[in-house]
Amino acid sequence: MSLRARLVAGMVVVVVALAAAGWITVTTTREHLMHQVDEQLLGLGGFGRFGIAPQGTNRPEGALPPELPEVPALPTLPEDVASNPEATAADAEDRAPTPVWIGVLGVDGTVTTVSRPTFGDEHPGPDVEEVAAAVADIDEPDGTLVTVDSDPSGVRYRVRVVATPDDDGLRLIALPLDDVDAAAGRLAVVVASATAGAALVLVFVIGAVVRLGVTPLRRMTRAATVIADGDLSHRVSHGDSRTEADQLGKALNRMMETIEEAFADKDATEQRLRRFVADASHELRTPTSTIRGYAELYRLGGLADRAAMDDAMSATEQEAARLGRLVDDLLLLARTDRGRPLDAAPVDLSVVAADVVRNARVAHEDHRVALDVVDGAVVIGDADRLRQVVGNLVDNAVQHTPDGTTVRVVTAIDDGHVVVRVSDDGPGIPSHVGAQVFARFWRADESRTRASGGSGLGLSIVQSIVEAHGGDIALSDTLGGGATFAVRLRQAPAAVRARRGHAPALGLPTG
Repeated sequence: MSLRARLVAGMVVVVVALAAAGWITVTTTREHLMHQVDEQLLGLGGFGRFGIAPQGTNRPEGALPPELPEVPALPTLPEDVASNPEATAADAEDRAPTPVWIGVLGVDGTVTTVSRPTFGDEHPGPDVEEVAAAVADIDEPDGTLVTVDSDPSGVRYRVRVVATPDDDGLRLIALPLDDVDAAAGRLAVVVASATAGAALVLVFVIGAVVRLGVTPLRRMTRAATVIADGDLSHRVSHGDSRTEADQLGKALNRMMETIEEAFADKDATEQRLRRFVADASHELRTPTSTIRGYAELYRLGGLADRAAMDDAMSATEQEAARLGRLVDDLLLLARTDRGRPLDAAPVDLSVVAADVVRNARVAHEDHRVALDVVDGAVVIGDADRLRQVVGNLVDNAVQHTPDGTTVRVVTAIDDGHVVVRVSDDGPGIPSHVGAQVFARFWRADESRTRASGGSGLGLSIVQSIVEAHGGDIALSDTLGGGATFAVRLRQAPAAVRARRGHAPALGLPTG
């Protein structure tokens, strides 16, 4: 059963319970009021209280009815008056106003009205024929209470039956029940109105619950179905209120954004992995093909003379060395990706920069490599890996700039960090490339020829090593043209720097 159906069923149960409680309240109230009327009838006693003696009573003058010893006897009605109901009614009108009706049921089964209510025409008295029929069905009528209607106004009467002392008839005393019926009717109207009002309130509350709770849940269900069908960009529509449904909708949307980003990253990672495998295969194919070619040439006898053999072995050695460097680079990237721990020792980056510059000046005489270092550029890290970082940056600058380009290596201290900048005044890197230069096997020249540079892993290795040391690397344009790579690492504590002493590299020429 749906939540909406359960809410409606609950509302119906509550309304039925309220209606039952109202009916019980009205019924018990009516019975209580009827009981009060019965108590009044039992307290009225005989006819003597109203100054009327019933027809056919042979009571000595001054004698009292047996049930009313405390009331003095009144004279009996004259014979002509007692036999004339209209005269009796007229005489009753001269008495004090009373709602009591008095009658006598003769032995012949007819009811004679002795006294009518004197409150006006609204109390015409009970229907004597109905009274006679009701009393006739009673086996022992003495003390019995019955309810009858009036004629013709419809006012009900409560009638008490009392046997006469001489058993020549039954005395009847009645009180109207219009006050009881009116009070019960008013109470029924109040209860019905309260029940209807409660039902309306419940309808409004359930409608609000459905609008604020169930309807958003249905929207979320439809949205979840669309998302499950593959549309990860679909979102749950929700309002800006603080209801639980809207908060759930916002949480679901945030969750879907995270999932969509995770799937996008996964797809991007898979694409990078495919490209990485393809690039690695391409890079490994060239040296392996060269080595295999020379081996087949030797097997077929194509290297008979010594000079040809020496050339083949030299080329094979070069390709094997290239293959070894590529494998080492791939292994290093795999280790850094897996979070393999690095050595942690004080390393003076000014010394590292000076060593790299010294080697670069020897290996690349057609470039001008400058050095500008400071004292105290000490960090905690792996000396070999940090030396590889600076060396790769310098090699990258030399390989991708024309002869005569100036490459400058600078160390500096900036807010508790050591910064190593490698800049050149060459053609620079196009602005649309951005962080793509750190992608694995990325090269500006897509032809992948050996003349266009190395394997495309140099900058990727630099970024992996720097991030493994908790630092970062950034690319920017050199003022006046060219590219600048800035590596930023946290500086070692002062105590560690003091033990290192002054960097010997500071004595190197910087021109």
